[in-house]
Amino acid sequence: MTGIFIISMENPGSELIIPGSFKGPLILGPGNGDVREATGIMEGLKIYQKDPEVFSVNISLV
Repeated sequence: MTGIFIISMENPGSELIIPGSFKGPLILGPGNGDVREATGIMEGLKIYQKDPEVFSVNISLV
């Protein structure tokens, strides 16, 4: 599945999902350890970057 997301440079907390894109949830990481929850792509990426070897992030896109 493919998802295209646009993140505003002026308002990084705002993201636009292109119609027809994958609606999620988007899971970063192996999914076999501690799983954290996020409500947006940028939030999920920030959480995941802290320690990608230890936990996964489940990002709700709707």
